[in-house]
Amino acid sequence: MLVVDDQPDNFDVIKTILSEQNYLLHYAVSGEEAIASLNLFQPDVILLDVMMQATDGIEVCQQIKAIPKCDLIFLPLS
Repeated sequence: MLVVDDQPDNFDVIKTILSEQNYLLHYAVSGEEAIASLNLFQPDVILLDVMMQATDGIEVCQQIKAIPKCDLIFLPLS
């Protein structure tokens, strides 16, 4: 699972909420970092903050959905 949020303190919240699940969590502090990380691994799910400073989450979601190798990642935004 990839968690994308420009507020790193929120990573602790996500980690706490999902601590009893068996997720391998990866973190990115920007949309650009998230997209770059997709060259290193392909998560099944991306938790994406919609309201980020540089590039908002909706635009990042659209960019990720446009990458053919990422078509199986669950991003419910249409």
